[in-house]
Amino acid sequence: MKKISFLILTLFIGISSISFAAGNDKNHKIDNATLASFRQDFTSARDVSWAETSTCYKATFNLDGQIMYAYYSKDEPTLIAVTRFILSSQLPLQLQQDLRSKLKKEGWIADLFEVASGGETYYYATVENSSGKIVYKSSGFSSWEQISKTAK
Repeated sequence: MKKISFLILTLFIGISSISFAAGNDKNHKIDNATLASFRQDFTSARDVSWAETSTCYKATFNLDGQIMYAYYSKDEPTLIAVTRFILSSQLPLQLQQDLRSKLKKEGWIADLFEVASGGETYYYATVENSSGKIVYKSSGFSSWEQISKTAK
């Protein structure tokens, strides 16, 4: 489970920081089975663009006014994860409260996103201050677990 979470976090951060985006006119780089799977999974998606890495395809799209990201395996056209940036007010109540207590001690939210994968939902929060960054992963729907800390 931790390995999958780490893989998802690595994919999200890595792909989000590198732009391989190809517009809709360049979907020929994405295999047809993946495109068909995406269209079936997200029938109402708009403004779709694609990126490619050595291990997966990433679709960036608008769904009901929310920018979302879907990751598909290159080995087979299966959905690995769906992510989206969220506001702290969109977190489950216990996670909101626990994050607020961490912010009092540690800084401000630099990134906050939700990951849905394998029938489970996780949240990741990057908290930043003048001396560094701390990345937290939700542990259930009530608390946060620190997964990394870096100094500036």
